[in-house]
Amino acid sequence: MILRLYRSAASPCGVRGFTLIELITILVLVGVMAAVALPRFADRRAFESRGFTDQVLSTLRFAQKSAIAERRRVRVAIAASSVTVNVCTEMAGVDACTGGISACSTALTLPAGGNAITAPAGITLTAHTFRFDCQGRPVSDVNTAWADVGTTDIAVAASGEATRTVRIEGETGYVREL
Repeated sequence: MILRLYRSAASPCGVRGFTLIELITILVLVGVMAAVALPRFADRRAFESRGFTDQVLSTLRFAQKSAIAERRRVRVAIAASSVTVNVCTEMAGVDACTGGISACSTALTLPAGGNAITAPAGITLTAHTFRFDCQGRPVSDVNTAWADVGTTDIAVAASGEATRTVRIEGETGYVREL
């Protein structure tokens, strides 16, 4: 029987670990990934732009669905930094869908509360005002002329980011992001 009196230099006491080269390689890779990924997380503008675009889509869809479900006109006013939604009241004794409108000042309460959403700082919208009729189609915001509005694009722009576009189809009122 041969007795070993020495230990192997490669694995003293049977313990294994990483070599210095492996540790340095991992640290370099983590450093490169941090240098590339960290600035993307530090600039919140892209996330805010995406989130606000989703809010605009949801608000417009809710307004359209409310107009259809309750057979009433809903006015949408898009300003440079906000979207406001109001219900139109009809003149006394006329049909809600075909008659004249006295005012559009009653707030349509959105699921999140209130009747408006406001853009975060640095995000702007294309201003536009229209109404959804009782069939959910966008129509002119003039009381006397109920002409259909053509397909409308609303740009959601954030400085330094790609502009997102929300489209409202003129024939059906379908709201989608391009």
